[in-house]
Amino acid sequence: MCGRYVIHSAPEQVRNVFGVSEAPRVNANYNVSVGQSSAIVRRTAAGSREIVYMRWGLIPHWSKDSRIAFQCFNARSETIDQKPAFRDAFENSRCLVISNGFYEWEKTSKNEKTPYFFHFKDQRLFAYAGLWTKNVQLGAPIETFSVVTTEANELLTRFHPRMPVILREEDFSLWLDPKIKNREALEHLFKPYI
Repeated sequence: MCGRYVIHSAPEQVRNVFGVSEAPRVNANYNVSVGQSSAIVRRTAAGSREIVYMRWGLIPHWSKDSRIAFQCFNARSETIDQKPAFRDAFENSRCLVISNGFYEWEKTSKNEKTPYFFHFKDQRLFAYAGLWTKNVQLGAPIETFSVVTTEANELLTRFHPRMPVILREEDFSLWLDPKIKNREALEHLFKPYI
């Protein structure tokens, strides 16, 4: 988890929720998967927020193998400040991953899987805690991101032991704050969403 998610909100809603004055059109995608480009929000050097498209599946800035992206599309909140693949991104380039919901699958008795879509009742737009980085080791620079995960809440444990870290709007600025480098200052954000 998280392996598939949805984004479908109107551009003006995206601008309002994420506090950006200008934004590229956020294309609807009802099945965002690892390897695809999707919209994220990051802090600019000037301190404002911008929406950019990046490929899902983090390729650390030092990696010379793009296949690592399929191992780094999720980052465990418990170890993001320790694992070499995520440590630098956690300290220097956190982001908000724009979403309207995500999928989890339940195995059936016939060895098939049934997808379930998890979203807010009011269909609101929200964000996962994310990490991004720029890799220049593979030739042309490539920017990629990862979704931070935590233990599943009571609703989700039936489907998967983990879930994305869902941030409340009032916590967006804290998560994006470049002055915060230690995990302890952000620990309360990693609790399962209830």
